[in-house]
Amino acid sequence: MPPKRLDQLPPELFHRVTDQLELPDIKNLRLINRALEHIVTDDNFRSLFVSKRVELTRRNLEKFAWITEHSPLGCLLQNLTLVGVVYDPGHLLMLSEGNKYQALSYSNDQMDQMQSSLTKELDSLNQRRMEQDKFHHSGKDAGLLSTALRNLAKQNPTGLHSLSTKISIYRYDGSASLTPNEAQCWIWIHEAAKCTFLLAMKCLRYSRISVRSLDIFHAKPASMRCGLPRDTLTQVGWPSPEMYQWTALRQLSICLSDPLPVQSEQDMETGGSFSIMHQSRVPDTDLMASSDLLGDELHLQSLATMLTACPNLEVLEISGFRFDEEEWMHYSLQHVRDAAMVFFARFLSLMRPLKQLRRLRLAGLRLTEQDLVGLIRNHGATLRDLELEHIVFVEGGLDRLFSCLGGRDYASNGLTLDRILLKDLWVNISPITFTRSEDEKCTQISGENITDNTILRTGEDAARKVIMYDVADGYGPSIRGGSPWEGRSLGEFGVWRR
Repeated sequence: MPPKRLDQLPPELFHRVTDQLELPDIKNLRLINRALEHIVTDDNFRSLFVSKRVELTRRNLEKFAWITEHSPLGCLLQNLTLVGVVYDPGHLLMLSEGNKYQALSYSNDQMDQMQSSLTKELDSLNQRRMEQDKFHHSGKDAGLLSTALRNLAKQNPTGLHSLSTKISIYRYDGSASLTPNEAQCWIWIHEAAKCTFLLAMKCLRYSRISVRSLDIFHAKPASMRCGLPRDTLTQVGWPSPEMYQWTALRQLSICLSDPLPVQSEQDMETGGSFSIMHQSRVPDTDLMASSDLLGDELHLQSLATMLTACPNLEVLEISGFRFDEEEWMHYSLQHVRDAAMVFFARFLSLMRPLKQLRRLRLAGLRLTEQDLVGLIRNHGATLRDLELEHIVFVEGGLDRLFSCLGGRDYASNGLTLDRILLKDLWVNISPITFTRSEDEKCTQISGENITDNTILRTGEDAARKVIMYDVADGYGPSIRGGSPWEGRSLGEFGVWRR
């Protein structure tokens, strides 16, 4: 039966009707029927408050806490992005230094005016940075954010749909923010990533608000590239899931980088804008400390420990962000870092299975075939979607892996995947290329950067089908030369390029 009241019509129909009305008619409708006004305007109006981006400064956090406490509209929030802020004086310092070498090109008055302007900008930026540091160390940022999240939890028992973290960099006083790729203060950027993550975890614990999807520096374009130093995870106590209300978490996307190596005093003063850890000036004590940090077993198993607090995950996305071994690390640390990445993956393969995991994406990692096969088999009962991108296999070939994915080995009889995406796989420095047979209807093979380096299988082809591949000779991920592969690799999985 048709509805007897105007306000019982579906909102979609009201939108179509009111779009054709003149403004006075809409006003009359609103005056006649308040319920009609609510239906007509509610969807569009509420959508403005569903997603919010909050930079973690005093002003923004105070506004965020206020609106969630005093306005019901503030508690409509479902998707929250927390943005760590970095004030980078590096460019101003370089301009100031450059002026000294251009003195002959300008008059004394011009030089004085330029230098005075730069000095004011630099002083203002440094002042904002000191105020931000003082605000963070006082703990007031945690208090304001916890208050806002508690207000949200009171008004919305289902909690947040998603929580994500990002970084913004300010180079001039009051100017538009830069992405991490546009700035050079790599130390401060990754320190800000650590602080942002720890602040988010602390406030989630204090507020006890639940989150369905958690994105830690993962979903980003190349310009936003950075990662969470993996030793940061050890600074969070991961108790039983009930204490963090992680039982509601269904999706975790996280990008992890190497731990920051021990820096020089100049690096810490400038955030790495000028000097990188040149191999000739790294003290032996710093090398030993950095080596211990890279190989710390507690750090390597930190993500596996975190996942034990998230028993109901359905989607898990893990990517690695690789520091440039030629600029950020002494050559003697490279093999330590590479070995650490392999052991990091090994702990994932040995962790307790996530019983509801449906989708797994791994990208930008170094691991062994055995560890990856073990991880897939552990979740074979529920896993339906698998993505592997830019994976470097350091041991063995790929016969066991592809037999596992095709259901050809005894241990994988229960594995039934609906979708498989493999892209940019390597055996040491040799790229993998794929071929298809004529009877494969749902298999797509393409080559974005290397010929036939990508295979996508869906439906019938995804299960019980042998994956045909070749190990090609040629350049590998450790070889530079401006190749298209290098450009995409730099953009998505690190090696920081200034």
